[in-house]
Amino acid sequence: MKKYLILGCCIFLGALNLLKSNSIMASDMGFKYMGGSTYRLSIKIYRNCLGDSLKTNLDSAFWFVGNNGNRSSALNYLKLTRISIVDVSNVCSSTSSGCNPANTTGSGSGVEEHVYIADLDLSNSIFTTLGLGSSLCELNVIFKSCCRNPEITTGSHGETFFTQASLNICNLNKCKSNINSTSDFYSKPIIYAYCNMGVFYNSVATDTNDFDSLSFKLVKPLKGLKSEATLAAPFSYLKPLTPYCLPAGVNCTPNIKTNPTRGFFFDTSNCNIAFTPTQCDESSVFAIAVQEFRKDSLGNWVNISTISREMQCIVAIMAPNNPPTITGPTVNKVCEGDKICFDIKGTDATYTPYQTIPDTVQMNWNGGIPGGTFTIKNPKDREKTAQFCWQTQIGDGSPVAYSFAVTATDDHCPNPLQSTRSFKVLVMAKPAASRSYHCLDSGRLEMKSNVTKDFVGTPIYKWSVRDSIGNNESFYSTKMLDTAKLKMGEKYIIVHTINNSSNCPVIYQDTVVCYDQVNSIFNAKIIPFVVSPNPLQVGDKFDLPQGFKGQVEWCTIDGKLVFSNAQNPQNGIVPQLAPGFYLIELIDSETKRVAKVLVK
Repeated sequence: MKKYLILGCCIFLGALNLLKSNSIMASDMGFKYMGGSTYRLSIKIYRNCLGDSLKTNLDSAFWFVGNNGNRSSALNYLKLTRISIVDVSNVCSSTSSGCNPANTTGSGSGVEEHVYIADLDLSNSIFTTLGLGSSLCELNVIFKSCCRNPEITTGSHGETFFTQASLNICNLNKCKSNINSTSDFYSKPIIYAYCNMGVFYNSVATDTNDFDSLSFKLVKPLKGLKSEATLAAPFSYLKPLTPYCLPAGVNCTPNIKTNPTRGFFFDTSNCNIAFTPTQCDESSVFAIAVQEFRKDSLGNWVNISTISREMQCIVAIMAPNNPPTITGPTVNKVCEGDKICFDIKGTDATYTPYQTIPDTVQMNWNGGIPGGTFTIKNPKDREKTAQFCWQTQIGDGSPVAYSFAVTATDDHCPNPLQSTRSFKVLVMAKPAASRSYHCLDSGRLEMKSNVTKDFVGTPIYKWSVRDSIGNNESFYSTKMLDTAKLKMGEKYIIVHTINNSSNCPVIYQDTVVCYDQVNSIFNAKIIPFVVSPNPLQVGDKFDLPQGFKGQVEWCTIDGKLVFSNAQNPQNGIVPQLAPGFYLIELIDSETKRVAKVLVK
C-alpha cells in the first residue's frame, strides 16, 4: 500500500511542478446586484500554489455590449481588485494547509481561491449612449490571461486562458423584477480524480437571491472571443478526457448505472458529472455554461444571464480507495404549506484487500434552501445518514425547483476523496377559489366556485353538502356551478374541494342556512329578494336590488312595523333590533319585495 501512496504523491507533485509559471487552473465569473443601477462583477481565480503569485490588481478584464454574443462596441478596460484569498486545498483533517505562506510562488502543492471584483454603474452615460437595454441587449464581460497550464495533456496547453459572462438587460426589463444576481457555485472547479476510481461531482450552481430557473450545458473552452481552445483528437468539449469505455476510447454512450460508470456523463438538468478515468497521467480542461431564465410580464421564459465556469481535472494513481457514495431521492415534490423530509446516505466501501481500515464519511450541505434543515442522525456512525426537512409556506410554490447540494468526504489521508450531488425540491402551488351561495325561491341552494386569476391548468371541483355537524352527505357534485335541495331554516355544512393537476387540493368548509321567502301575507304583488343565507347582526350591510328607489321597512313576522327608512340608502343596514326573525319590505309604488332574515 505504501508504494501506491508514494507513487501517487510523486505523480501529483511532478504534475503540479509544471505549473510554476502558469498558476491559473480554473475560474468562475458572475454578477451581483448592489442597488440602484450598479452590478458587481466577481471573478474567482483558482491558483496553483506551486505557480506564480497573483497581483492585488489585475488588468485582464474588459466589457463590451452587443447582441447574441457579438461585440458591437469597443473593449472597455475593467480594473479588478482582489478582496480575498482562501486556501481551498483538498486535504484531510490531520493535514496542514496546502499553501503556506499565502500567494507565494512555490508555497505548496495546494490551491488558493483569489476573489476579484469590479463595479459597473449601468446609469453611466457610456452605457446609455451605446443603447444598452434598447438596441443592444447584452452586457458582456471577458477575462483572459496567459497562459493555460503546460501539464494539460488533452490539448490547449500554453494557449490563452479565457472566460466570459453576460447579462441580458433587454430581457430583464421585460420582467416584473428587472434586477438580477447570477448563481453561485458551491463546489470548487478543481477535480482531483484517481485512476480507475469513480468520480461523482457537481458544480452546484444555486440562485438563492432570485430563484430563477437554471439550465446547464458543456461548452467549448475558449482562447479568445468566439475562438475555441485547441483539443487534441479524439477529445472534444463533450468528451474532455479518457473514461472507462466499452469498447475502449472516449466516445462510448455514458451509463451511470454500470459499475464502474461508463463514459463521461453530464446531466443538463442538474449539472451532475460522473466518470471513471482510465488514463492515469491525464490532465484536462472543460467548461460549463449556466443559463438563467425568468418569466417576463407576458408569462414567457426569457434568458437573463449566461455565466461560464472553467474547470480542470487532474488524474493520478493513488493508494486503492473507493470514493464515498451519496444516495437519496434527487427529485422531490411537495405542496406549498406542507412539510417534506427525506434521508440522504453517505457510504464508503472498503477497497479490499488493499485497504484494511474502513474510511469514516463526513457529510455536509450548502444550505441552498433557506428554512431547510440538514441533520446527521448519528454523528458517531462511520457511514452517515442525514435527514433533510423543510416546512414550506404558502407562497413558496414555484415552477422552478429549489435545490441544494450534499458533499461526502472519506477523510482518507493524505488525499481524501469527495463526492458531491445535488437534490431538487419542487414546491407545487396550491389552488385557491372563492365560493358564492344563493338561496333560490324554489327551495334550492346555488353554489358556485370562482378560481383565482393565477390558477394554472384545469380546475377540479368537488362539492359535498352535509348535515349541521358535517357528517351525513345529502348532495355531491363535481361541477363549478350546481344547485342542491335544502330544508329551509336548517343549518348545512358545505365542503368544497378545489384541486389542480399538481394534486395539491385545498378544502374549504362553509356554513349555510336558507330561510323561506314570505309572500303570502301581502295583498300587493310580491317579488322575493335574497339578503343573505346566513344570520345578520345589527349594523351589517346588505345590497338592495339594482335600481330600487323606494322605502325600506322592517316588520315582525306577523307584519307589525318596527323600523322604517325612507332615505333610499344605497345599501341596506340592519337597525337596532332585538334578536329574532324579521321581514324586510321594500316598497316601491305598487310593488313589494320581501325577504325573511334572522337577526342575531
